[in-house]
Amino acid sequence: ACHDAYAVCGGTAPPGEPVPGDPEIVRLASPFGPLSPLATQQTGHPVFKRRALEEVLARRFDVVHFHNISLVGGPGVLALGPPAVTLYTLHEHWLLCPMHVFWKEKRKLCDGKTCFTCQIRSGRPPQLWRYGSLVRRSLRNVDLMISPSRFTLELHRAEGIDRPMRVIPNFIPDAPTRSSVPERPIFLYAGRLEASKGPDALIAAARGLDAEVRIAGGGPMAPLLAEMVRGAENVRILGLLTPERAGEEVAAARALVLPSRCLEVSPLAAAEAMLRGVPVVARRRGGLEELVETSGGGLLFEEDSELPGLLSRLADAGLAAELGARGAETARRLWLEEAHLDAYLGQVETLLAARRVP
Repeated sequence: ACHDAYAVCGGTAPPGEPVPGDPEIVRLASPFGPLSPLATQQTGHPVFKRRALEEVLARRFDVVHFHNISLVGGPGVLALGPPAVTLYTLHEHWLLCPMHVFWKEKRKLCDGKTCFTCQIRSGRPPQLWRYGSLVRRSLRNVDLMISPSRFTLELHRAEGIDRPMRVIPNFIPDAPTRSSVPERPIFLYAGRLEASKGPDALIAAARGLDAEVRIAGGGPMAPLLAEMVRGAENVRILGLLTPERAGEEVAAARALVLPSRCLEVSPLAAAEAMLRGVPVVARRRGGLEELVETSGGGLLFEEDSELPGLLSRLADAGLAAELGARGAETARRLWLEEAHLDAYLGQVETLLAARRVP
């Protein structure tokens, strides 16, 4: 894990002490500090961390699994691994989009490939290596790409990524499914407060609702949202919450509302809410649409103007209970740790067995 990237992105918590029996964590830190992730972002290679990564990867691993590599080593890090089974998980659409989620110029869903100007208008240094063959050359070292959603797999296929891919949904921690729908209608947004996530759409919808709306999270849109709720008696801004408090808020909600305007891969918040028996109201976008359609555990909308009517339907506690039950059944069957590990280790064993065949 890149400590320099963590610091550049605003992380301040000091590293915890190693716990006996836990996996070893190697925190990469360069004397060049923030220049190290910047060099990786600009070149697509680990640059100042190359030697440290090579030392770690020189160990005799059976499997090397890469996750978020954008600031750790870029695509170039995929070529550093030993002759082991190599996996890569598509947590975001970063291989295809420098903004990760196809949110263009900080203001709209991507409507065409103008990546150079988009990066400038989004306040990021343009990555010229994206115009070459670095991504495809680096991916030749990957035996299997894991996608948490069918949507994301098909999007990468459509963009010409031809490596072996499998859909293995993310897993979520087990939690109790609530026994009944809370009598008081509360609609909750929980996530980053930024335009791509759409929390303003829920606040706008609250004006005509006989229900309470709660907004949990932090981010650059917080001041604007605070202005929007001024004078609105049925809207509360909760700010950042601990995981425990966030779980309590989700369980108390009539529904979790996720009006993302960008292309999400497979948000954990939606799956976690469904596991608790809480319906999810989401925009028809990417992996969010897939989660709701797969489970039947929520309602979908396209335009902001549709949201008030959709939420009004959930004044019917019976409908909320029916949707919640569907979501909980699917979550327990498909999205808990055991199901994920069965699928994941099955793929690993298949790849290892293929390596052993003379």
